[in-house]
Amino acid sequence: MNESIRTLTFVGAAALVGLAAWISRPVPRPPAVSQSEVVKPFDVADANSFKIERYDPDEQKLVTFEVTKQGGRWLIPSHDNYPADAQSQLQKVASFFTGMKAVGSVQSSDPKQHGSFGVLQPTAETSGEAKQYGSVVTITDSNGEELVHLIVGKSAKPEGSDDRLAGAPLRFVRKVGQDQVFVVEITLDAITTKFSDWIEQDLLKLNSFDVAKLDLHDYSLLLAQDESGNIGLTMMRRMDTAVNWNSTSSNWDLEKMVRYERNQPVEGGLADDEELNKTKLDGVKTAVDDLKIVDVERKPEVLFKALQDEKLARDARARRELQRFGMYVFAESANQKPQLYASNGALSVSMKDGVKYNLYFGDPKNAEKGDSTKLNRYLMVHAELDESMIPKPKLEPEDEPLGPEATEKPDGAQPEDGAKKPADKDDTSEKADEAALKGQDDEAKPKDEAKEGDKKPAEDADKKRRETVKKENKRKMDEYHDKLKKAETRVAELNARFNDWFYVVSDDVYKKVQLGRADIVKDRATAKEEGFGVDAFRQLEQGGVKGKAPAASTPPPPPSGLPGFPGNE
Repeated sequence: MNESIRTLTFVGAAALVGLAAWISRPVPRPPAVSQSEVVKPFDVADANSFKIERYDPDEQKLVTFEVTKQGGRWLIPSHDNYPADAQSQLQKVASFFTGMKAVGSVQSSDPKQHGSFGVLQPTAETSGEAKQYGSVVTITDSNGEELVHLIVGKSAKPEGSDDRLAGAPLRFVRKVGQDQVFVVEITLDAITTKFSDWIEQDLLKLNSFDVAKLDLHDYSLLLAQDESGNIGLTMMRRMDTAVNWNSTSSNWDLEKMVRYERNQPVEGGLADDEELNKTKLDGVKTAVDDLKIVDVERKPEVLFKALQDEKLARDARARRELQRFGMYVFAESANQKPQLYASNGALSVSMKDGVKYNLYFGDPKNAEKGDSTKLNRYLMVHAELDESMIPKPKLEPEDEPLGPEATEKPDGAQPEDGAKKPADKDDTSEKADEAALKGQDDEAKPKDEAKEGDKKPAEDADKKRRETVKKENKRKMDEYHDKLKKAETRVAELNARFNDWFYVVSDDVYKKVQLGRADIVKDRATAKEEGFGVDAFRQLEQGGVKGKAPAASTPPPPPSGLPGFPGNE
């Protein structure tokens, strides 16, 4: 082998070694993005809109939930612009998104893998496997600039062996318009589309400790068809009861109770062996305090105007709209005004401050989609002033004199026991009279002046007393009128919130507050020992003992209708 061939051989071998080394060298990977910023920090006060878009596999369509700020108020367009308690919820959202950083490195930059991470962007034309599509979260400011525009996908396991993240809520995310997939720490609370999470759920905003009175109206309304095919409304009354809370005894006092058979009052009050069921009535107080909004529907405009103008009974269109929710307006007799009734009864709750909440329970409504086993119920609420909760103060008379006239005995009055009785006139008394007359000329003038001087202190004291009583009476009346004014203001504020809406509440809560006589009445604790109660009567029946039936009390007249709604007075 000549020198040139040997040289070429070495060069070729070196080239092969170099090529092999170049081929076998480590391929550089994209630099790891550790704690990279996915969302820049922003001030929640700058947010003007929050929107979530997701694909609903049940409805097979794109579902959008949005809250927007209009005129300084947060509203929910998907629910007829119902006011949103968005500030607190957005604070929660902002805590998740603002300054959001990735956990670990980029998971993928391949668009073909987006479906496996669940970060495909849903659109109106979306179909197929729902798990491949994420929820698009968009937060914009008042200028329409995007503060957040992310697709939140499937749950992700933490990378590495960092025990701190073992239980952390991690999910895959992708910026809209970009291919990189990150893992971030976020919970589904931040991207909730549940209506109740974005509103003030407490419907009545009352304190159960301030409940002073309950009026329970147990009845139902049914649409029935007669033999001629005409459809009419049938009312079935069962009970009207009013109970007052006695704070001294921490118990309920019965004000009235009327029971009905075939809509006729048959009996009032409690039997000797019965008492009110405190547990059930206490449960009503707790339930109204905990009454939560599940959903809302805005009252149709024609209905709202009729209610405001108190022309509901004369507006057929408004009445038809009302009936869609299980509410009806009619007169029970020709001499009565039309009243508002709900298909499943009513409850009135009077507070110590004079505010009265009237709750009308309408037709049931299916609960959340996909859950046919649970029902919700329409509810209409109206507030009014209950002046009986703010009694007028007892005023003291201002014109009663304080001087001797106030203690002067009337003619013919006898002296008090132990007082000395006047004796019959005798010589001794006559002599005394003469002696008195003898010195009359000398003492008359000073005595008269002294008598006139004694009147002035009495008159001053009487005037002072009148002024004191007058001031105290004025203070009492001012306090009374102040309470009335506060209650009226509160009623107006509540109706401004209630009047536009039909509320949807859980049927479970409805069952706790709409009670019948069997619920609120029970046998007295001592009934069995005293020979009363159901068990005692069964024993009497088995023993063949017949007793005289107690006389029934005179039933009160039937109520004219439910109070507390425009046009009911």
